[in-house]
Amino acid sequence: MNSDFTIWELKDENKEVRVKGGTGTFTLNYFYISGLVSKPTWKEGMLNGEVHFGRRVGTWTYQDRGKRKTDEERYENGKLIKRIHFSDDQSVELDYPKEITISLNSLFTDSFILDRSAFKSLNEVFERTLTYPAQFQRTISYPGGIKKLLVLLAKNADIPEGNVPVVKIKVDATGKVIKYQVQNTEDPGMKDRALKAVKLFENRLLPAIKSGKPHAATIYLPVSGGQEWMDLLNRTPVEELIQVDNHPNASKLANVLGLVVVLLLLGLSVL
Repeated sequence: MNSDFTIWELKDENKEVRVKGGTGTFTLNYFYISGLVSKPTWKEGMLNGEVHFGRRVGTWTYQDRGKRKTDEERYENGKLIKRIHFSDDQSVELDYPKEITISLNSLFTDSFILDRSAFKSLNEVFERTLTYPAQFQRTISYPGGIKKLLVLLAKNADIPEGNVPVVKIKVDATGKVIKYQVQNTEDPGMKDRALKAVKLFENRLLPAIKSGKPHAATIYLPVSGGQEWMDLLNRTPVEELIQVDNHPNASKLANVLGLVVVLLLLGLSVL
């Protein structure tokens, strides 16, 4: 899913600018999965929302094709305050955002489907074909978001519950990992498993962007396992996992991955 998107500039069907510089209100179509797990069905809906300097603010409303409101989310400075899901006969309050896909083409990206005769890696697809606004900033990213990467690491590393090795990686401007360091554990086996898990997905990392241009940066990826860790990842807002501020006047520290929050929530030490 690509629920963790940021709108920096958007024009409506009449070519009128609705969002500029990450600020404005918008309406766009989205897709979501409905039905039984054994027989899911793609459906289309309509989303109305507001962003301010790249962060979600105000009330976001979701409607199905029949214009019935299915969900309502309230945001303050990018943080989800409350979500209410509406069904035929009741409503329920949830603490996580609605999962949507704003582009079915993105599913091919998430599956790493690309023209390999033209591109050697996924990051080349973005960095050779996209032009970013001069004010745009982001930390190192991953298709589907950093939260998705952390979930994939948890599923592949086989780290015992209660342990959280942290893999520090430096990524150059092309998206290539040029340096690794495993912290927060002295166990050689645990270090090896955490590092192997990161290397499984390193060729899909996207470089950090500063002033609209790719640049080298460093991030820290915590790797753990167990149901408590998965539950924590699922309920923790992306804004608390990664501190990204697209405000052009924001501190340069906005590009630092804020995963220390996760470790502190678990009461673990950070090296």
